Parts: sequence; structure tokens; C-alpha cells
Amino acid sequence: MTNQTQNLNNKNYFKGLNIHCGKDVEKQLLQLCNSGKPEIVVTLNPEIFVKARENYELWKIIQKASLITADGVGIAIALGGKIKRVTGTDLTRAAIKICADNKWTLGLLGGRKGAAKIAVEKIQKDNPSIKAVDLELPADIYNITEDEKKQIREWLSHNKIKICLVAWDYGQRELVLHQIMGNLSLNTVFIGVGGVMDYLAGIIKRAPVWMRRLGLEWLFRLITQPRLRLKRQIKMFIKYFYYLCKNST
Repeated sequence: MTNQTQNLNNKNYFKGLNIHCGKDVEKQLLQLCNSGKPEIVVTLNPEIFVKARENYELWKIIQKASLITADGVGIAIALGGKIKRVTGTDLTRAAIKICADNKWTLGLLGGRKGAAKIAVEKIQKDNPSIKAVDLELPADIYNITEDEKKQIREWLSHNKIKICLVAWDYGQRELVLHQIMGNLSLNTVFIGVGGVMDYLAGIIKRAPVWMRRLGLEWLFRLITQPRLRLKRQIKMFIKYFYYLCKNST
């Protein structure tokens, strides 16, 4: 993994992290695709921020990420509206276009059972010229084996994957990718996409357009999954507010 790429200079400093301003993100992503090294893109939201503040190793990995975008509306608000949100969906669209235009291979890694394969089929239907492949590994991201890491590296190398959309749990995703990238010579750009793969596959319903435009996807998820999310989001909000009030390190 590399330090922040020097030519990605449209950023804002946020609690020790350099957040991209959100403009020309496709151009920035294309630059990473031509860096000659494995790269990682972090789509930052309050949940990831809180988890990183509680895990020093994860915090250092995110600090050194090739590109950090403000996925969550809470990050954009904390920066006083100076930046444009760039969600996992935005980056996915850019990744598909870049791979289609340059005849590069797009990889979809992880996700719930069957989601990546369905998503690949839908991407190829809408973009007949694109080459897209999927891999449903590991069985358990929190107990990934060395053999599974090896299989992932071999899949990346065999298919010469240029951009890889990764749908593992945030936090653990970045920790495992850091390990995989340490023994990878490919110029693969890894993008954490969270639930985007489920949306691509049509497994989970997306928030209405007007809610997405207002950055209220979190509210839609809370309304549709109250038992799963209410307690967790309240706890996260309290922690996020606490870390916002603390001095950055």
C-alpha cells in the first residue's frame, strides 16, 4: 500500500485524514489505475470512522489509503459542506465505465451468497464490452485463512483485475486487504463498496431517489430494519460525536 498519491491534491483534512473534495473522482480513479502499484480506496462514513478510531492498525491503514472519499453524509456535514459526497455507488459507476472504456477487467469480491455473480451478469448485460468476474471468498472474513488469501491473489493475478469492488464488512475489509496487497505485484485498485453489490444484484431495495439526494439512506435503512439498526445507530452516533469533539492524532 502506498502513501497518499501526491497528484490527488483536491482534498480536505479531517481529524487526521485527507478527504477528497469529490470533484473529478473518475479522473483520480483512473490515475490510480495507472500507478503501477496496488491501491486502496476508502469510502468513509461515520461507522468506519468510529471503528478506525477504536482500532489503531485500521486507523493507520486508512490514513495511508490511496484515496478517501466522503461516503457518509455525516462526514460531509462535519467538513462544513466544503466537499461533495462520493458514495460507493458513485465509485462503482466510475469503475464500470473505466474498465469498459479501457478493456480492463472488473472484479467483484465477497458479498452475500450469490450476489456477486448476479451483479456481474447485470453489469455485463448493461455493458456488453466489459469483462467482469466474481469470487465469493472468504467463507468468514473474520476468520480468513492463508489458503483463502492465496486463492484471492491467484484470482486477481489470473484475471489481471484492474479494479476490484470488495463487499466485505467495513473495517475488517481494510485490514484483510492490507494483508493481501502486501504480497501483490498487480496494479489493482481495491474499492470497498459495502452494500452496493446487493443493490446491483437487486437483493436489497435502495432508498428512494429523493432520500439518496438528501443523504438520508441511513434513515431509510433505519425505517426498513429498525430492530437491526436502531440500537446500533444510536450507539454509533454517540461515539461519532465524541470522536468529533476530540483532538485529532
